[in-house]
Amino acid sequence: MAEKDAAEKILMSYNDVFADIVNALLFDGEPVVAPEELEDQTLPAAATLWSTLVLYFGHKTHWNKPLSLKERLDIPPKLEPFVSDYKINLFEIAYLTHEQVKLFHSDFRIVADYFVQKQEKGETGEYTPDPHQIRHVQETLQLLSVMTRDHRFEDAYNEICAENGMEGGPYTMCEFLDKIENRGIEKGLLKGERTGELNAKREIAQALAGMGMPVEKIAEAVKTNVETVRQWLASGGSAL
Repeated sequence: MAEKDAAEKILMSYNDVFADIVNALLFDGEPVVAPEELEDQTLPAAATLWSTLVLYFGHKTHWNKPLSLKERLDIPPKLEPFVSDYKINLFEIAYLTHEQVKLFHSDFRIVADYFVQKQEKGETGEYTPDPHQIRHVQETLQLLSVMTRDHRFEDAYNEICAENGMEGGPYTMCEFLDKIENRGIEKGLLKGERTGELNAKREIAQALAGMGMPVEKIAEAVKTNVETVRQWLASGGSAL
């Protein structure tokens, strides 16, 4: 949870992102809060004013926890009138409408669109990337990696930066998804090559055993440990 909070706050620390979130969620996209009106402080900007603004990224179920202090406390009826209530303004990002997502103009649009699609299409659904150019690339992909526990986003970022340098870009999600897909294909091909190699070794081992060669010599010939060769010969099955 701490890692998720930190990743979220890193992206939201940018004035353009913070103002965009506030304007989209609270004012239907009207530019009430301007990025240039915000300034960095020891405490987060507008910490007191926006302390009850909560973003929920769950895409499998709706928020089912209390939304106010009184809902969390077991207050005796006679004392209830004397207890002040404090509410949180919670927004379920994955359950925003497509119209609401379009109200974002910062990198948060990428994040919101991703979780909305995850909620609508499920874990196995195909994600269609938004063509929006990413300004805060590392922070956006880091947030997606942490929130989804899918570190392919961060890995793709590191790989692209290694190829093009930190100043490369501008980038879109399409480019990072292409990199993720290509890496998956490469891993699949590597696995296929390894499978073919092992099967070939197994067949050679069986042929040599049929010629009466000792197991130790067979293992040396196919460059495989003796125990694996014994398993191949005992089962007569696949190398995998």
